[in-house]
Amino acid sequence: MKKVLLGLAITMGTFMGSSAKAQDYCRDQALEVLTSLYGEGVEIKAIHIDGAGEGVHYWMKTNLCDSYIVASFVKNAPCKTPHIGEVPNYMKRVWAFGESCKQILPEEIF
Repeated sequence: MKKVLLGLAITMGTFMGSSAKAQDYCRDQALEVLTSLYGEGVEIKAIHIDGAGEGVHYWMKTNLCDSYIVASFVKNAPCKTPHIGEVPNYMKRVWAFGESCKQILPEEIF
């Protein structure tokens, strides 16, 4: 039985590959958007996840500004559920909260 489980774990790891950088697909998608806008130096320092309302919201502290950049995802987005193959895009929009972040991201995107 242990051999079967080990084999299954290895097979799942092979199928899943290394597509996710942090095993949080929503975080990875938010980082991709920020990197495409501001370059490779973007760092997400902390995330507060809010699941209330119409979706999942990642309130992110970054090295770009003093307040929050918020990435909103579809309701019940399986951000941390293992995927086989390509991961769908769960992001709905990205917007800024606070004056310093609104200076670098004045309008929501998506």
